[in-house]
Amino acid sequence: MHPHDALTGLHKKVDQALVRCGLAPEGRAYLPHITLARMNASAGPTDRFLESHAGLAGAPFVLDHFLLFESTLGREGAIYEAVERYPLRG
Repeated sequence: MHPHDALTGLHKKVDQALVRCGLAPEGRAYLPHITLARMNASAGPTDRFLESHAGLAGAPFVLDHFLLFESTLGREGAIYEAVERYPLRG
């Protein structure tokens, strides 16, 4: 079993439920991912960015929640909308 198998199974169940509700199935491949950074062409070559930021580090910090965002790509770039807030308990 791969770490993403459970997520893929959940996706299939959600997609099947949506089809039963009358919606068309998603035609695109399911590729779960987390976007850490997004750069457009004006940012220049990514290798230059990575070289200059390879040692990037910050002080430790505590998170009490995280947000799930939905992105919609358009001509002007991506539009991000917060979908859900998840509290973290330690």
